[in-house]
Amino acid sequence: MSRKQWIDFTAVREALDFAAVLSHYGIDAPSGQNQFKVHCPFHEDSTPSCSINSGKGIFKCFGCHTQGNVLEFVIYMENGDPESKEDMYAGAQMAISIMGKSPDDFTRPSSGKGVKTASRTPKKEEAAPPSSVTRKTAQKPKPAASEDAETDPRQNKPFGRELELEHEHPFLIERGIEPELTEKYGIGFCNAGIMKGRIAIPIHNLEGVVMAYAGRYASEDIPDGTDRYRFPKRFLKSLELYNLHRAVALKKRYLVIVEGYWSAIRLNEAGIPAAALMGTSLSPTQAELVRKAGFRHAILLLDGDEAGRKAAPEAAFVLSQHVYVRTMELPDGVKPDTVSEDFLNQFR
Repeated sequence: MSRKQWIDFTAVREALDFAAVLSHYGIDAPSGQNQFKVHCPFHEDSTPSCSINSGKGIFKCFGCHTQGNVLEFVIYMENGDPESKEDMYAGAQMAISIMGKSPDDFTRPSSGKGVKTASRTPKKEEAAPPSSVTRKTAQKPKPAASEDAETDPRQNKPFGRELELEHEHPFLIERGIEPELTEKYGIGFCNAGIMKGRIAIPIHNLEGVVMAYAGRYASEDIPDGTDRYRFPKRFLKSLELYNLHRAVALKKRYLVIVEGYWSAIRLNEAGIPAAALMGTSLSPTQAELVRKAGFRHAILLLDGDEAGRKAAPEAAFVLSQHVYVRTMELPDGVKPDTVSEDFLNQFR
């Protein structure tokens, strides 16, 4: 694999003209004004809510709260994440293309062009939360009193934009997931940005707002060093339950809790309220979400493998602080999305 050409991102950002960027993406902007508003391209915007200061090269939307500098604007427009080195590099290349220049114009300052090399200073509101995303290993349960009395102060921010996805893809078809179903759940193959080359799955909060996309590698043949799933950098999956808002809409008193997206979809399509942990561990915040959603009974139905069986007792303990819990064990190698219809009938 050839080594990437070094690009000075600071120099690219300082040379980039906001008016040229807006024109490139077909966004109408008033001429001759330094400060103005445009219709935000990152959410449905009936009234211009995205404020742009072309002199400072910054923007902020007062509707979806997406903000940053002009280079980050390009990265967002390309469905990327400015915190991703890969997306930053791709965004810089696109910005250079918009300017009609060459990457050679933005290499190290040895050419005598006086390019500044100061690194970008992160904004205070962008500071990353503590790195405590729930991993594959189940958490050790805390005392019941602290779990019930204290809620997690961290919050995920709304994703703020909708990815352009292809609802028909060989990976989905091979799994028996038809385009009609992927459109219903907003799932599809992504060609650009942080989820490029992956099946993007929108994750909603209890109110139905998209908080993030999970990117599943679009093949079972996953290269070494590549994650099966990818999430936006600051998204904490331990604060959400996939499909919970749809489970609530079924208006049942119980909720079936599974590990994965496909399992939640299979049960939901069968009229069974289901939400996914997006792993095996269950956090106190997720347990509180079950109660907050109005459920009084929970059925823990993890995958029929060693990881699922190991995690079940501790997950059940955490859940038991909030709702009545029943644990069901599946046979070896069986997942909720592969069980028989006869098995599902017991929930109906």
